[in-house]
Amino acid sequence: MSKHVNYLSAILIASLLSPTLTFAEDKDEGKGKANVVTEQRKTGSSTVEVAVALIMKAEAQKAPLLLLAAADLLDSTTESDRKTSDLKSETEDGPDAKSSDKSLPEFSREALEARALELAANEADKKLVQEWIARPASRGLILSQGKNLDDFRYGGERHKVLHRGVIGSGDQFTITNAIFEAGRLARVVVIGDGDGDLDLWVYDGDSGALIDKDTDRSSLCEVVWRPRYQGPFTIKVKNVGAIAERYVVLANW
Repeated sequence: MSKHVNYLSAILIASLLSPTLTFAEDKDEGKGKANVVTEQRKTGSSTVEVAVALIMKAEAQKAPLLLLAAADLLDSTTESDRKTSDLKSETEDGPDAKSSDKSLPEFSREALEARALELAANEADKKLVQEWIARPASRGLILSQGKNLDDFRYGGERHKVLHRGVIGSGDQFTITNAIFEAGRLARVVVIGDGDGDLDLWVYDGDSGALIDKDTDRSSLCEVVWRPRYQGPFTIKVKNVGAIAERYVVLANW
């Protein structure tokens, strides 16, 4: 892939908002309860506004790479039902400026990629667009949450460390607002030191519905699913063994 594609992508990715992960620790009754930390999920409105500005600029300048950059930005936000079909681009060439009758492309990645290919003026531009589209798609945890977390190789694939530490017998903790990409494989893994028994549950962060669980008699837990929408998920880990255990919680990225 060309250096230009990588450079432009890196500049725009750096402007992404970074939703935070919230941790809450609980202990069984009789041992006292730690305060549960709650945090309202941040919206991606600012990022969407930047993406819309890029789309408008791309249409005005016939710049296909700006459309692809906008698609990357939108991938980092929670899913939006808003369409741009009712928006019009407008020139500012003077008092006689008129609104264009050309609608902007929809917010979907597919629509933006198709429009970028249409805007490619020559073979060189078309090649750049095709290279951008063909980049390996990120999977699992969204870019803005994972980019500053530690890397961890598991099963030959790249993962990010969501949390690590020591968990006592009977103790549990919860990770909220872990946002995974829509339609792509999501994986949460808990790896203990092998001396105890850890259990894992993953819930839909909005509805509270259980996605899946791994409650076998081991210190290795794994839940894999494919989110239908991009949104928050809640991860709960409990030590059901008789001794404290060191652990690490991973998400694919």
